[in-house]
Amino acid sequence: MQWLDEEQEITRQTVLRISREKLAPAARDLDRQMAFPRSELSVLSETGFLGCTAPRQYGGLESCAVARTVILEQIAQGCASTALVCLTHWVATRALSMSATETFRQKIMHQLAKGEALAAFAVHEAASGVIATAIETKAARNGEEYILDGSKIFTTSAGEADIYVVLARCERGSGFVLLGVDKDSPGLATGSIDERMGLRGVSSREVSFDQVHVPIENLLGQEGEGLPIVGKVVGEIALLGMAAIAVGISQDALDLSVEYAKGRTISGKPIGQTAAIKQKIAGMSVAVECMRSYLYETASSLDKGDLETGMLAAAKVKLLATDTVLRVTEDAIQVHGGHGYCCDLPLERLYRDGRGLSLHFKSSELLREEIGSKVLGI
Repeated sequence: MQWLDEEQEITRQTVLRISREKLAPAARDLDRQMAFPRSELSVLSETGFLGCTAPRQYGGLESCAVARTVILEQIAQGCASTALVCLTHWVATRALSMSATETFRQKIMHQLAKGEALAAFAVHEAASGVIATAIETKAARNGEEYILDGSKIFTTSAGEADIYVVLARCERGSGFVLLGVDKDSPGLATGSIDERMGLRGVSSREVSFDQVHVPIENLLGQEGEGLPIVGKVVGEIALLGMAAIAVGISQDALDLSVEYAKGRTISGKPIGQTAAIKQKIAGMSVAVECMRSYLYETASSLDKGDLETGMLAAAKVKLLATDTVLRVTEDAIQVHGGHGYCCDLPLERLYRDGRGLSLHFKSSELLREEIGSKVLGI
């Protein structure tokens, strides 16, 4: 691809091969059984790709935005659930590498970088939805520790993660804290897996905290800095990542449709020779390339240090891509006709997975409000 240097192109080819050979064959069963992609994550950890946001000093890749984007796009072409688990790990790892104490980083960062430990990001609550400032989980300072009480919903990798990055409200004052909470902490519990429409392999669950004692060394940043840290990692890592997953799903849908249009014959002729199918394929192809161009342009802006422009563009490309993936996957189903509506083909899964992207890491409605305010300057 034109946006990639030689090393990044080699990485793209490597991840795409892994995605086709190891991830794609398992995607159907992960979806149907709501199973977690443990073996698939193990394959990615062997190549170091789970350590993309971990610093090199801890054994991570410390990848730039373009490299992260190309890796995640290829993973999503094989399995969107695996891609979302990977992205969530990157987001939580970035928060820890950026803001955790050196003592805590020494304790956990090497394992996160190598994929020997998995991180989860616990922010959303039943009473707050996507409004982070409305959360009710509280962290009470008690000497050299915090006492954590509350619950989080829709937590990716819940019950599977080794460390949870948790946003909580300070019991005193109006600030927020971000805490790293070990999975074996007494009082931490996870509920049953959410039976969702799509992205069913991510072990989405409720996580509850009942008088959980968290050492002060597990505080990320300072008291009151919880929301800015969340905003930074979501803006720099998560939004771009969600767009990359949308592009990966869309490319998979396009590839399947092109193959089907060439091979499916009616009255002895491939359906791809008909004007209707050509128009569908053309529209899908243009949509995928437009998404990809904007995505990599945005990643490049972030890599150049243009954070203000890059963060706004990341919000825009996440909104664009998570809207467009629905149109592309719906057109792919239409190209396949009645066969596309059947569960023995992956098209319906791609549509269901794509539908969930607009709800993760800032909903489309919230992004439209934020983008509108920025554009209007109000």
